[in-house]
Amino acid sequence: EVVELETFTVQGSLIGSAKALNRERAAQNIKDVVASDAIGQFVDRNAAEALSRLPGISVEDSQGEGKFVIIRGADPSLNSVSIDGVVAATPEEDGRSTSLDIISIDQLESIEVTKTWLPDQSANFIGGAVNLITRSALDMGERFGTIGFAVGRHEISDENSYRFNLNYGDVLLKRKNLGIQFSFDYSKDNRGSDTLKVDDYGADVGIDVQDPSPPNGFQIEGFRLEDFIVTRERTGFSGKVEYGLNDNHSVYLNASLNEFNNDEVLQQTRLDVSLSDSSYAGKTVFDIDVALALGLDPEDPEVAARLARQPNDRPVTFGEAVALGDIAFDEASKTYTLQHFTGEGSKSWTNKVINDRIFTLQAGGKSRFADRFLLDYKVYTSEANKDWTEQSIGLRTTATSTYSGIGEGNVPFFVEEGAKISDPFQYRFDIDNGVVEDNEFQSTDERSGVEANLETKYSFGELNWTTKIGATFDFRDKSFRRDFRNFQDIEVSDGPDILRLSDLGSTELEDFLEDYGNFDFGPQFDTESARDYIDNTPGNIELIETRRSVTSNVTSAILQDYDATEDITAAYLMQSLDWRGFTFIAGLRYEKTENTFTNNVINTSIEVTNPDGSPRTLFISPGFWKAVIDNAGPEILFATETSDRSYDHVLPALHVIKRFNEDIIVRASYTQTIARPTFTDLIPRELISVNGLDFAPSVRLANFDLMPQESENFDLGADYYFKKVGVIGANLFYKNLDGPIYTESRTIDPSDPLAMELNAKYSSDPTRNDIEWSTRRKANAGEGNIAGIELTFDRKLDFLPGFWNGFGFAFNTAFIDSEVALPLEERLDEIVPLFKQSDRLTNLSLYYEKYGFLARFSMKWRGGYLEEVEAGANRINNISHPNQVGASPDSLDLYVDDFFRLDLRLEYRFQKWGTIFFEGTNLTGEPLTKYYGDRQRVAYYQDTQPIYFIGYKWTM
Repeated sequence: EVVELETFTVQGSLIGSAKALNRERAAQNIKDVVASDAIGQFVDRNAAEALSRLPGISVEDSQGEGKFVIIRGADPSLNSVSIDGVVAATPEEDGRSTSLDIISIDQLESIEVTKTWLPDQSANFIGGAVNLITRSALDMGERFGTIGFAVGRHEISDENSYRFNLNYGDVLLKRKNLGIQFSFDYSKDNRGSDTLKVDDYGADVGIDVQDPSPPNGFQIEGFRLEDFIVTRERTGFSGKVEYGLNDNHSVYLNASLNEFNNDEVLQQTRLDVSLSDSSYAGKTVFDIDVALALGLDPEDPEVAARLARQPNDRPVTFGEAVALGDIAFDEASKTYTLQHFTGEGSKSWTNKVINDRIFTLQAGGKSRFADRFLLDYKVYTSEANKDWTEQSIGLRTTATSTYSGIGEGNVPFFVEEGAKISDPFQYRFDIDNGVVEDNEFQSTDERSGVEANLETKYSFGELNWTTKIGATFDFRDKSFRRDFRNFQDIEVSDGPDILRLSDLGSTELEDFLEDYGNFDFGPQFDTESARDYIDNTPGNIELIETRRSVTSNVTSAILQDYDATEDITAAYLMQSLDWRGFTFIAGLRYEKTENTFTNNVINTSIEVTNPDGSPRTLFISPGFWKAVIDNAGPEILFATETSDRSYDHVLPALHVIKRFNEDIIVRASYTQTIARPTFTDLIPRELISVNGLDFAPSVRLANFDLMPQESENFDLGADYYFKKVGVIGANLFYKNLDGPIYTESRTIDPSDPLAMELNAKYSSDPTRNDIEWSTRRKANAGEGNIAGIELTFDRKLDFLPGFWNGFGFAFNTAFIDSEVALPLEERLDEIVPLFKQSDRLTNLSLYYEKYGFLARFSMKWRGGYLEEVEAGANRINNISHPNQVGASPDSLDLYVDDFFRLDLRLEYRFQKWGTIFFEGTNLTGEPLTKYYGDRQRVAYYQDTQPIYFIGYKWTM
């Protein structure tokens, strides 16, 4: 659709905004568009970061940069990502989420986010559909080109970072009907982070003081100090050839390749606090030293009488333990802010090297027949791969006494009484301590298809009709593999069977989180020595795979592998009517989905022959897996299982658009969309827990009947477009969700047929009927809803006089609310918000552009959101029972806290072709934080610090 606008001149950075607003204005549905010129005014370097500037969109961070997008409160797996209209394959294990940190903004012409669905689109999204659009020479209509480079530094890193990009396009031949375009970009990003993790808060009190006993409350169970050094390299290429045969026929071929290499070294110091009476390290017996420490007179008759009792009859009271500085308790949050326990330290070094790759190729065209029919068509393929290696060494110490708790400003802390944690000689790997791992992951995703659409326009009087029909065939093959090598013992031919941290050339890590707690990180591994130890283990050392090693490989790797296919057949009919400023759109889309899954299952019993030749059934517990594999091969222990399923949907859409004039547009719609379950949720596999050498009565069950989430979507939007460049708008939305997917937990009574079935499979005595099983599975959890409003304002203040008309102001905010009922047995039907849904999202940008100079301050504010809910019957009982902590069941739910980021971009354009620029990202060094139920109970604090770049861009 073409909208005629009043003629005016657009210059400078407003060119990108004008392009985007014109496409939004002409759209039949509600969508947000951001053009490359506008993206370039911010500090954002990948597609996820750029999307987070749009209303109602936030991102999940990875080491300080956006990775996955959350649209209108919907999890990344509930949104779709396309490249030039082709749904992108994904390297991720779940098969739905697409990580957008792979894709640099430098090769994009624009990004579109569809928020209300039309029948000529795939219906597989609930939050929104992202389309990444590469540049087009025919759209530009002339030769264009840019070269840019920049150098910068992450404050937390010791190395510089670099980036380079090149874009070129031209229109050729006499009629300017052949367009060619290509883009190339490369970046090397040296970044890192310092991270504190609080493992959990226990709800079992283990403090051996009495009269009165300590109050029930939450206690820190452990700490992890994590230092990340990360190198990320991105390489992107896109190319497009377009040829207009004549005014009625055109064809195109375009391709894109994006690679993302992530080399991450994690150094970790860990302290596990043992919360039990036996490990309490405070004073428990009232003796003369305690009396003196409390300022009591041992000669006082009452004190003397107490001291005269037997040790078991003179315990320290809770109040005295507080006075001695061994305990402190906050009644309001029911949290121990000081505790004195023994704990166990450990050190680990992990090197993850991840290579992600997404390739898309499509060919297609448009043809107009008889001035009435328009046919567009395309064939496409998209491939994604992930190659992931993970090497690690873990060492442990013996018990050490520590003080831990929550200090001023809710900063967690721990202080060791001795020096074991800081002594590299104390960290060891032997048969009882530590582990060495050398693991690999491989993911492939291949999808291909064909799509065709036919449109015709016709009129009856004042009624202008458009009929559009089309079909899509999409074929997909997905696989995920893990290969784990897990060593839990060591043999040294010429010395003790021990590896110590001091053997690997340890060094000290200074200044870890110096502005937040100033923790003593202690010694760290030498990375080259650690890597060489695994790759080239010395000849006098043998790393041994024990029975525990094989158990870990079976449960964490072999049983997790899968192959999947997904074939989607779709067809639609869409009818439009234009009449007196109104546009009515109605349509139906039919989608049929066919899945096949192949996965490994474990044989817990095998048929063997007795010495006398008679057959018998032999039960194989985890303790015998290694022996079976070593002697008979893995094929006797595992079998593959293939399952098929199919389902279909008929999905309606109704849109009404009213254009009061070229400046005011109101849109309303009712649509139905779906979000298919992730492959990892659909695979019909059982993941049984193992306790030592035996199976444990806890299992994750398959749910092959899991259905897509369905959403009824109601949208109402109104926009006013200023005469020049700018907009003010509001969008209301409500989504009625049917079957949100959550983890369902159940305790199965021994008499239940399911318990009997599990017992027959996983117990050496299948006749037992007294085992209570704990089960988990993914389930469609009834109903839920999402509701919200998005507000947008964007305007350059060019109506002001003189110097002041260079100022501009852009603002958007979203208020979102959601509800869903939990299917957890211990919290059944409890209402919670959707995971990752923020109540408030705000972007604010103030800029000045004049005399070739541009300065833009931009702010992003994301409200906190729920990340995980606490589960487990015993755990919830300890939290909520009046005789235990007596708190709300959600007291230890994990929340991601609010996040604020301030950025600055400065640029100066000299002559016509050159621009120098400066970028500052996260200028205030805002950390990413999480907490358990109450902000006093900090769960996570990650510091990535500010980022600075300077660069130059040449424009043809």
